[in-house]
Amino acid sequence: MEKRLIKKDALAGIAKKMAGDFLVWAPVKREDNVLFEPLGSEEPFFSYLNSKNAPKNVFFPHTETMMKFTRTPKGMVFSSEVNASGETVLFGVRPCDAHSFALLDKLFDQEKYKDAYYVAKRQNTTVIAIACVKPPYASCFCTSVDGEPAGQEGSGQGSN
Repeated sequence: MEKRLIKKDALAGIAKKMAGDFLVWAPVKREDNVLFEPLGSEEPFFSYLNSKNAPKNVFFPHTETMMKFTRTPKGMVFSSEVNASGETVLFGVRPCDAHSFALLDKLFDQEKYKDAYYVAKRQNTTVIAIACVKPPYASCFCTSVDGEPAGQEGSGQGSN
């Protein structure tokens, strides 16, 4: 994996430029909250400690079409196609959240059991993490799960 050091002032421009080619999820400020949302015309907000909603919602949305039944003259027709997920970028994730993706990969992308919905989204998503220069809490989550404030596990593209 290629490593690059990018100045914080350039991040918003990079995220917006990527949004021209990909679906980019980034932290945005909504009143007193920071939420990960698809990037539109708003400015991404990278000066946050923690977000109100976890970026894992990109892989586990609150609602999602998983199967479809259609009534036809001959009866009901079932379709169980996995949603075709296009290339997505999850930009500005904290290392603790990126580390959690590696843990989720171990659960949902096993040889014996694969969650096709999760695996498709994960393989089509590039995760770009932003290190915590000063962790917001003495007992931050990343260190609780053997991660670190500048960890890279779970970032990058795809799973396993």
